[in-house]
Amino acid sequence: MLNKVKKTNLFIFCKYSVAGIFNTLVDLVIFFVMCDVLNFAEVTSNIAAYLCCATSSYLINSRYVYKENGYSFKRYFQFVTGNFTVLVISTAVIVFVSDFVALKLLAKLVAMPVTILLNFTIQRFLIFRISADKQLNG
Repeated sequence: MLNKVKKTNLFIFCKYSVAGIFNTLVDLVIFFVMCDVLNFAEVTSNIAAYLCCATSSYLINSRYVYKENGYSFKRYFQFVTGNFTVLVISTAVIVFVSDFVALKLLAKLVAMPVTILLNFTIQRFLIFRISADKQLNG
């Protein structure tokens, strides 16, 4: 049973990673255009990019990764709320690293591994726990 749990969680993480590639591109493009092209502040750019990415991520992860039957405003609200802490941490890292790099996109790239792991943990074990656990039994 433990082996099946590990394989299922690995499979879910792999699907999460594939979905994350698209979401990461959305996040990076919006951040880069706002911050490095239009000269918005790092914090403003990160918040706008993160909110667009969170919405895209919710839609893709609900159906593709966790196989939810439908979308729910309640679950979307939980998703966005659960990601707020990650947004704060990500923004803090970006602001700190931005002092040391000319291209602010590099600061964003430094923050991304932490963001990815924290978001997966929140989604898998809190927000979509029931749907993910069903994949263990199905």
